[in-house]
Amino acid sequence: MLRSYGIQPFWLLPPSEYDLTDEEYYSLYSPYPKLDLEIFDNTDFDCRTPEEWMGLGLIEGEQHPCPGLAYIPRDETKTKKIYGGDKIQIFNNIYDWTNAAVFSFDKITDKWHIMALDGTKRRFDIPRIRLMFKADDPETFVQRIKFAVDHRNEVENNIRFYLYLDCLMLHALPEIPSNWMEQIMGLVRLNKKIVPDEVQLNILRQEAENLYAKMQGKMVMLYTMQLYPTSYNFINEPTPEYVWRVPEYCCYPCLMDDFPGRVKYNQWYSLYVLSESVSCIHLVVDECLKVESMLFFTSNYGRNVSLAEFDAAQQHTTTMMLKYLNISWLNNIAHAIRMSFRDVGKGSFNIYEKKWEFYIVSKLYRFMQLVRFRMQYALRYCIEQSMAMFVYMCETPCLCTYDCEEDFEWDPQDLLNSPFRSPTVTLFYFYLLMSADGPYYSTDTAQFEVNLI
Repeated sequence: MLRSYGIQPFWLLPPSEYDLTDEEYYSLYSPYPKLDLEIFDNTDFDCRTPEEWMGLGLIEGEQHPCPGLAYIPRDETKTKKIYGGDKIQIFNNIYDWTNAAVFSFDKITDKWHIMALDGTKRRFDIPRIRLMFKADDPETFVQRIKFAVDHRNEVENNIRFYLYLDCLMLHALPEIPSNWMEQIMGLVRLNKKIVPDEVQLNILRQEAENLYAKMQGKMVMLYTMQLYPTSYNFINEPTPEYVWRVPEYCCYPCLMDDFPGRVKYNQWYSLYVLSESVSCIHLVVDECLKVESMLFFTSNYGRNVSLAEFDAAQQHTTTMMLKYLNISWLNNIAHAIRMSFRDVGKGSFNIYEKKWEFYIVSKLYRFMQLVRFRMQYALRYCIEQSMAMFVYMCETPCLCTYDCEEDFEWDPQDLLNSPFRSPTVTLFYFYLLMSADGPYYSTDTAQFEVNLI
């Protein structure tokens, strides 16, 4: 599985296992890592703490070893030595994943004490990145190793890049502008509690000049790497530098007059100074959202209906909607407000206040106004959506007749098939009947305008 992620076994070896000369180990194109992999281990991939892992072997009060796979040196008595050949192949065969028994965990060294179960009973202290419990998810463990390898490659590339940058000759680069240096020195003198002497200012000035020259050299180096990628293929661009998080509290002067007084005023004026008021407005908004999703009319017929059936269904839906708004909706909102502020007690949100002059100056009065405005908005939105749905329901079947001219005549050869095809299912049906006085419709056409409008 490690091979499928492009991970070579020798990448997991400790750096001390590489038996190489300095020229081989530190060359430009050296594939051998310089830092130990356990430094970059991410414990977020671990599903248990060390105590929980050892607790898996606790049976009836007795601690037993936990089974696992450890990446440890091969048994020299059972392994044929490879002489000569590719050194990467040699390093890939130094260690191997071996069944092991895990006995304990050392919190000081952050290593696990294990014993190899290959018949040699060898004991090792290894880091977690080289130990996979049998209860581990193999896919997650491989992703853990992949993360550590990628992170180590990134850090080693950054270290190598800035090492090359520090070794560059930066004397011919442009110097820092004098006006910039004056601004830097001015910022240093802003703090009146610290009065730097001339020696400290000279050290600070030299540090600023060196940093500016280093940034100039970095830009030149990056430009050269982009211009000649084949010549500098042994190194990559460094990752963006870490940007420090702006602290919540700092010594930057505040230009607002009476800032503490403004904070107290906001606390006094705001309605959401209590968690109860926040939870209450959430409940009110939930009830209003339910109303916004409802309609005063229904469009769920599934078949053609007569005008009488259409009128009865719409009246029933409207009546049920009005009943919900007048009873259930008001009761639910009143219950939410009562249950939210029942334990607040005396103060700005006292729901048991009986004096009107105290109530109108409290926050509860403004809160109730806010609830009323939210309910009005929900009701208006519901009506607008209901009207839009009703117009669409009645208008869409008639779109096919919008282009019909006033002098249109029906084809006398085909009186059964209509040239007008509705894009949706038609709403109504009625019959064409005959009497002694002539043909007529089962439903008076003038009645449609009365019932719909």
